[in-house]
Amino acid sequence: MDYRYIIFDVDDTLLDYRRAESDALKKVLDACGISDGERLAEEFAAICLMEWSRYKMDETADSEVQQDYHKRYYEYSVKRFEVLKERISTAMTAEEMSRRYLDAFALERGVLPHVRQVLRMLARSHRLFVATNGLAFVQRSRLKRIQSYFSHIYISEEMGMIKPERAFFTRILNEQGIENAEECLMVGDSLTSDIAGAASAGMHTCWFNPNHKQASAQTVPDYEIADLRKLLALLSAES
Repeated sequence: MDYRYIIFDVDDTLLDYRRAESDALKKVLDACGISDGERLAEEFAAICLMEWSRYKMDETADSEVQQDYHKRYYEYSVKRFEVLKERISTAMTAEEMSRRYLDAFALERGVLPHVRQVLRMLARSHRLFVATNGLAFVQRSRLKRIQSYFSHIYISEEMGMIKPERAFFTRILNEQGIENAEECLMVGDSLTSDIAGAASAGMHTCWFNPNHKQASAQTVPDYEIADLRKLLALLSAES
């Protein structure tokens, strides 16, 4: 298939989410006068996983989650710091810690290996787009270093819907005047949000799987890569 449009997920596909998370937390702890960052970073990561699951933020296919995803996100962001405050001594409120964290996180723009090389090459022959679930002010800021490669950036908070909703992807098709969804290739690390969502709109999909996770029997991508550079060879072979 000769793809004309490539749509990219952001976190853990283009940008280094784990490092951004760690660096943003360090800035919050520094503001609290706390130096034991390494130990607390591990605890905070565990807290985030626990609260992310409790707020069902990973259940993006759930219609109730889709309806109030961003409200849940803000609540989740504060709650994780309420839990962290039980383990540290600080006068800063959980709300203030959350605000500082999101502000710091928005300035974390580190890209994953080979991202610039791949985007530079693909932009010569394809139209590139971003499709991301997240807060608009955070994601737009984080993408500043690579935003010039993209024709448009689609962020869930601005759209009022999230991946994997079919409407998210059909809106991209409609706004860009793309009549044949099969000319689009969605590249992302989530089988649910990226792969299943794009496929439901008729797009082809490429699962970015650098950690060699086990595939799902329910969601089968058209392609799977562990190194983003493989995307160049894949697209060259398909053209």
